[in-house]
Amino acid sequence: MPKVEIVSIPIDKLVEHPENPNFMVDGQFNKLSENIKEVGMVENLQVAKNKDGTFTIIGGHHRFRAAKINGYTELPCVIIDDLEEGKPNWENKRRFQLLRMNIIRGKIDPLKFTEMFN
Repeated sequence: MPKVEIVSIPIDKLVEHPENPNFMVDGQFNKLSENIKEVGMVENLQVAKNKDGTFTIIGGHHRFRAAKINGYTELPCVIIDDLEEGKPNWENKRRFQLLRMNIIRGKIDPLKFTEMFN
């Protein structure tokens, strides 16, 4: 099992993965940004260490952007050891995990949502 470590990383050491396929429409992003402003960063970013001392974002690109807008200087991150630059097959492993992080998301059950809202 790959080792993971949770740390606080300066925002200027975080770089977005250039192949991130996820997108968010402006309305959703604005809601995310407002939520981060109101309650803070409650979910860690998932990152991989680079040889130059930076960290590539694998999961949390939109949270990263919203935190930047809200003036954060560092963010809570999970460093995924197995994805470190230079390790065997690190580029493909990063791509695979990037896709996995964006695909494995639950959906809201409309009935439960309505019950909760009411």
